[in-house]
Amino acid sequence: WSQVPTRHHLRRKASPRCSDESSKQSNSEGSSFPTQITSKERENWQKYVHGEQLTTEIVTNTSVSIPLPLCRALFLDYTSPLMKKWKIDRKDKNYAQTGWVFPPSSSRHAESGLQENKLLSKGSMQGGHRTIEFDRLRNGQNVRLSETLVVTVDNDETVALTISERMPRRGFATKVRITLLNQSKHVSSIAIFADVVPIGKDLSNQAAVHRAFLLVASELHERYGNKDEGLVAGLLTILRRFSFL
Repeated sequence: WSQVPTRHHLRRKASPRCSDESSKQSNSEGSSFPTQITSKERENWQKYVHGEQLTTEIVTNTSVSIPLPLCRALFLDYTSPLMKKWKIDRKDKNYAQTGWVFPPSSSRHAESGLQENKLLSKGSMQGGHRTIEFDRLRNGQNVRLSETLVVTVDNDETVALTISERMPRRGFATKVRITLLNQSKHVSSIAIFADVVPIGKDLSNQAAVHRAFLLVASELHERYGNKDEGLVAGLLTILRRFSFL
């Protein structure tokens, strides 16, 4: 599970047209998908177990011609051009976010609540976290959702953060890991992986669970990937606009 097919392949696999069976089962977000798959397809996936983590690759080793400090600011500053564009592209509404908060054990705990650009410029953000709330359309209704960002590493060579969604997607808990690396003085690289964990009560229909997993993986590629309106795609668009690419 270290690698998963591309977003378009995942979307095609998750489509009802991929099966000749007419029997369908509704998933938690209102879509439907076949509950039966071919024996050849079944050979390509393992049994889904409650609480057992699967990892899917979204973006690996994407290089951008900007230094790591600038790349860091684009990803961590919620007022940056990248974050502003991503909020529009992901099509959620009514955003509200907390400021960055540091745990009591952090040397920066007393600085929690400082203005964002000052906080980022004063030192490492490691250990800092914030929560973002937003409305998303699910099953024809707006649902209030939230996600938590945690900076796990922040130094001169590496910046790493996680984004964990509070509400499951189609019976899966998801956490996205974003890593920014310093390749050279003027070049950074980006890698994004998603940890997906089955948490549904009934996993007896493994074919249905597999279809749901493919849909979740496709959604994460759309949200964070380098195609269409994904997070990395937005970054590349901004860099082209300012002639960095």
